[in-house]
Amino acid sequence: MNEFNKAMDSIRPSEQQKIKMFDKTLEMAEEGSAKTVRRPKLKIITASIIAVAVLAGTTTVFADEIKSVFYKFFSDDSIISEEIIENIFEDSDGHVDFSVSRIVSDKINTYAIVKYTALDDVGEKWLDNRFASFDIAGTAEEMLNRGLFIKPDDSTDAHISYMFGIADEEITDTAEENSRVFRISCTSEDVVLNSDCVKIEYVMTSEKTHNALLDVSESVELTDIKLDRSIAPDKSYIPSGVKLSPLGIMIYGENNGLYETSENGDSVWSTSDEKLDSVKIIRKDSSAVEYNAYLSLCAVNGKGKEYDTVIFSTFFKEPTDIADIDGVEIDGVFYEF
Repeated sequence: MNEFNKAMDSIRPSEQQKIKMFDKTLEMAEEGSAKTVRRPKLKIITASIIAVAVLAGTTTVFADEIKSVFYKFFSDDSIISEEIIENIFEDSDGHVDFSVSRIVSDKINTYAIVKYTALDDVGEKWLDNRFASFDIAGTAEEMLNRGLFIKPDDSTDAHISYMFGIADEEITDTAEENSRVFRISCTSEDVVLNSDCVKIEYVMTSEKTHNALLDVSESVELTDIKLDRSIAPDKSYIPSGVKLSPLGIMIYGENNGLYETSENGDSVWSTSDEKLDSVKIIRKDSSAVEYNAYLSLCAVNGKGKEYDTVIFSTFFKEPTDIADIDGVEIDGVFYEF
């Protein structure tokens, strides 16, 4: 949690305040997915700001949905089955083995299946205690202390905001003895520069935090589609394009009065109370693609990019053939692909 610690240190909240902040985030998740993530008046972007389970609908219901939905991303007949990377990473400390058995990513959205296997009594007891609960509806403190996350490769100065814990769950129907298997995921507001990696953070019996970069260069490809900005309404943001894959969509554009930045670009001030009212991803048969939690109206590091604002970023509830998508409707305006 280095990024979280750096961000918290920069604004000096107490430990109690930190937990309260993340508890508030979980309260937001229970208020329903129709609302939009709002940026604070001052956003510190010198480190990645982490949101846990934001806007996932009621957490209990969402966890129930995952049990049937998440399998679609890793089933053999999935439209992304050829892009799934298997057995990408292994580690052991003599008491437990840890492995990433399957992973799929488009460098914005990432899903993985990971496994711990106890090698002796020490490892078995540690697993039982360390992961006694892996409930998405847990408290903020429990989720932050879980010690098992997938996140963007933030080893550069990209300063990407992201959410983890949104679709995390233990797979309890595995027949393997002395093992604990988990599905973990994250979604970010943007790709991390030109990185071909995502990062996994995990703990082992020493409780030391381990990090590993996982190569997803051969995973799901993002398609870049330009939007007709001439039809954009008079708002504080201008949609100009999307990055689309079978896993999800990111709509990007330009700041048109949504925020101001400091001279060195370290801070962002909201200058507009405007919000994103609705986003619909429309198929050619006029049906809408269902999606999960999302990030919206985010300032991004524009270095080397043709856009400085992410208007909307989300992952789909199931793999979606992008050839079937006709366009996107943003606040009532339809942009055809």
